[in-house]
Amino acid sequence: MTPSQAAINDLYRNELRLMMNLYQPFVKLLRKTRVGSRLRRRYDRAQTPLDRVLASGRGDPKHLRALQRLRGRLDPFALAASIERKLQLIYRLANQRHSPRAALI
Repeated sequence: MTPSQAAINDLYRNELRLMMNLYQPFVKLLRKTRVGSRLRRRYDRAQTPLDRVLASGRGDPKHLRALQRLRGRLDPFALAASIERKLQLIYRLANQRHSPRAALI
């Protein structure tokens, strides 16, 4: 595994997963109806994936309480800053130039 692949995997497994599931609200498509030649889409209100699971009443209550405590402890701005730092690292790793001339000098 290359260093850039390892950095991407680390970002997805840690900070990005937490940001998307605990803080980033999404809209969910409820239904589509055809009106003439157009589609009319109806969406539910924006909620985080954690809030959707809590509202549904499904899921393990022990795990859901742990996720709620985690969301209370984390700072979304610090999490976003950490994601940005890791993205900059990934960008630098992906854009390294391996010039044969530079290796000889």
